[in-house]
Amino acid sequence: MNTINLYFLLFISMFIWSCSSESPANQDIDRIFVAIEELRIGQPDGDENYMFGEVKDVALGIKGRIIVSDQQGPIVRMYDNEGNFLKNIGREGWGPGEYTRISGMKAFNDGKLALWNASLMNINVYDPDGEYLEVHTVNSSLHAPDLFKAGKENNFFVKTTINRDSEKPNWQWGWLNVSQKGEVTDTLEVPRDEVDRPLTFVLFTAQGSVHAFIEWPVSTINTTGELIFAENNKNYEFELRTKKGPVKKVTRNFDPATLLSEEREQWDAWTNYYSGRGAENKVPEFKPAFKDIFTDAEGRIWVWRYVEAEYTELRVAPDYGPESNWWEPPTFDVFMADGRYYATVSLPLNANFKDAKGDKVIATLTGEEGEEYVVRYHLEDAK
Repeated sequence: MNTINLYFLLFISMFIWSCSSESPANQDIDRIFVAIEELRIGQPDGDENYMFGEVKDVALGIKGRIIVSDQQGPIVRMYDNEGNFLKNIGREGWGPGEYTRISGMKAFNDGKLALWNASLMNINVYDPDGEYLEVHTVNSSLHAPDLFKAGKENNFFVKTTINRDSEKPNWQWGWLNVSQKGEVTDTLEVPRDEVDRPLTFVLFTAQGSVHAFIEWPVSTINTTGELIFAENNKNYEFELRTKKGPVKKVTRNFDPATLLSEEREQWDAWTNYYSGRGAENKVPEFKPAFKDIFTDAEGRIWVWRYVEAEYTELRVAPDYGPESNWWEPPTFDVFMADGRYYATVSLPLNANFKDAKGDKVIATLTGEEGEEYVVRYHLEDAK
């Protein structure tokens, strides 16, 4: 299969949604979608306005505009619905509307753009045309993926540490709810991981950050401020949490994916590669349920789950270390914001999911020479 022009097969399986005060409800849907590439932005050389070095985030603005934040620079560029370059937004610097490091970028429903700069601990806000409006200071300086969200009320969510007890095995995380005026109005705590985990490693691949099948808890927050949390083990279950009200539990029936022998050899090689650097984890026989959980511009929940690996010559692995040709197609179970199962989406092997809105899906693809492309797909009902 040509993975560069890959279309996505989406299918529906059984979904069970339970609430602490409700009985589980079964819902069987048989619906198939096809996602087709409709736009690609980027080139390996030539006009620098179409060359990307390290895409951090991609936001979907008004009139189909695509805003790309590139850590290499750093720079934020705006393109129209056809992929034509329009303008740069802000610039590198320390003043209002400027940034030194792009830690997160999201667009509001009205088209305004918010950019989180952890180095300066501030949020720059721009109008739908990319003109600077205001800046807010927020006391958090974390540098990691998925730390920043734009809320439905033109508010912001910023992830931070809320407890660094040295006697506990792990820090506790929380999400700051920041009003559109820049005031912290609330903090939603992420349940603390009480398990003393073995030291492990992460690979920065074309798909994003990938671990060796660890069972660490995963979590994120959606546009309404609801925490999505999963213990992440061999049970397919995650929770929807708020400060008040019952916890909603979402589960699905699934069979844990087994490691192929070739895939196991690859990950054993990576474990040995990092053992001299302190890595202690062992490759399991079965994979856990989730790699990670994301949310999109509409608050839908994208569960990145483990599947069986495929052999590929595409540039997926890091450009160092052991030979690595066995990779899983990035596969997501998509749920509506209220936990109702929607579909399963499988991306090309060298793709990194960035966002989705309506029937549009945005991802980055890595080329043969390591160059990046921003790709937009649209979803169609196969029937």
